[in-house]
Amino acid sequence: MAPSRQRVRDPGRKQRILTAAAELSARRGFHAISMADIGAEAGIVGSGIYRHFGSKTSILVALLDQVMDRFANGATAVIAAGGRVTGSVSRKTDYVVAGDSPGSKYDKAVELGVPILDEEGFQRLLIDGEPGESV
Repeated sequence: MAPSRQRVRDPGRKQRILTAAAELSARRGFHAISMADIGAEAGIVGSGIYRHFGSKTSILVALLDQVMDRFANGATAVIAAGGRVTGSVSRKTDYVVAGDSPGSKYDKAVELGVPILDEEGFQRLLIDGEPGESV
């Protein structure tokens, strides 16, 4: 009898599923995609997703957790560098960090001429003390 081999799971699969779900959601909307769509985008069978996530809703929760972690880490980095995180934009605001779908704070920053940074520019600001190119 041949020795049994224990199956080793791909440690990056869970993140690939989340990345696939995020990209598909951005293109088509979260409600318009299925587990099979996510699986195909991630390069696995749709039913294989259930080894990592109990439902499509749990994928959404995991994506939101990642976003909130990034926001919290960014805010912590700003505060550690001596900055302040505020809920409004004024002429006293040094920078606004904006993502792919900015809202009213972005519009206000444009109106007031406040420099707007994307995530890469924000990271440069934290590392180098100088912002990257404005959006």
